[in-house]
Amino acid sequence: MSGIETPIPLPVLALWSLPAVGLLLLSHVRLSRAVPRRPCWAMTFLRGAALALVLALLLHPYRETREPDRDGFRVTALLDTSMSMAVTDLDGERERMTAVREAVAAPDSGAESPLQRLEDRYRLHLGAFAETVRTLRAGRPPPFMPGRTAVGDALDHALRDASPAPLGGV
Repeated sequence: MSGIETPIPLPVLALWSLPAVGLLLLSHVRLSRAVPRRPCWAMTFLRGAALALVLALLLHPYRETREPDRDGFRVTALLDTSMSMAVTDLDGERERMTAVREAVAAPDSGAESPLQRLEDRYRLHLGAFAETVRTLRAGRPPPFMPGRTAVGDALDHALRDASPAPLGGV
């Protein structure tokens, strides 16, 4: 979002600009009588640029971005690595774990993986879970882990993590 936030009303600024431009032109006429043409235009241009800068400062333009603070919180990505991920129900040909590994691994095409995009924007903590939770490093394929799919335990572990930054998302 962007805009202007001036304490001076815009009509008042416009009225002040008219005499300022008039004085600029008057100074150009007077200067042209005493100084050669090229330096005269250079001085007029510099004075006009200064006038435009003052006007811009009086308008107080701003641009607001809505990006979260990278160091203000952490994002946790939990990957299911239980044996249920060996099922081939995504497209009938590949296992669920293949899709998880594709999300973690860097693609050959040079494009970023979803986890790489998250890591670029946020402080990312990557974990694999089945009955227990293990920390993973991005780019490494997660191994199958024995045990049941304990999503609630993994979420509880993420909430109780003693990281200095608060949890912002899972």
